[in-house]
Amino acid sequence: MIDEVEALEDRARRRDILVDEDTLFDFYDQRIPAEIVNGKGFEHWRKQAEQRDPKLLHFDLDSLKARDAGDVTQAQYPDHLTLAGVAYPVSYHFDPEAEDDGVTLTVPAAMLPQVPVHALEWLVPGLLREKCIALMKSLPKSIRRQVVPIPDWVDAALETLVPDQRPLTEALRIYSTPYIDTGTPRRLAFRPARTAFNHEYSCS
Repeated sequence: MIDEVEALEDRARRRDILVDEDTLFDFYDQRIPAEIVNGKGFEHWRKQAEQRDPKLLHFDLDSLKARDAGDVTQAQYPDHLTLAGVAYPVSYHFDPEAEDDGVTLTVPAAMLPQVPVHALEWLVPGLLREKCIALMKSLPKSIRRQVVPIPDWVDAALETLVPDQRPLTEALRIYSTPYIDTGTPRRLAFRPARTAFNHEYSCS
């Protein structure tokens, strides 16, 4: 079950869902008698204790969560992404030092020409807000100050924006035109956001 909670953390890109080690220790400390001091004694006690209560030493999933993770849903962080009618596996890993940190889309090499590149900008729903905020913060200060607070502005934008035939950056440009005075709205340029798909190719 700990693996399940850690998988939720990988999706949400945060390490505050799994309870800490002190909580795990307290759980067992409250159930295991103080006189149990070695492995043999523990096994003897455990067999008898679990006959009375088979789940005495079992955490349930909710007990392993330090906070509610109701927002980490299959809809927000899917296991597959459908592009041009084809479902591709999606995996998640949260480790900023690792090469596979982030979201990885696995695409068979033969299918590469059919993958609509613009659709990859939209990531998965659960990470879209973070990416939009990063993109808006990449703009020059003279533009950013017209859409503050940026998180609120992005929330309003995401009520309107939906993945379509446009890249995400183009959709943001179009949405922002009435709000931002650049003199040349169509030339509004975003710097690349850190939040992007990793690509993994398979030969099968």
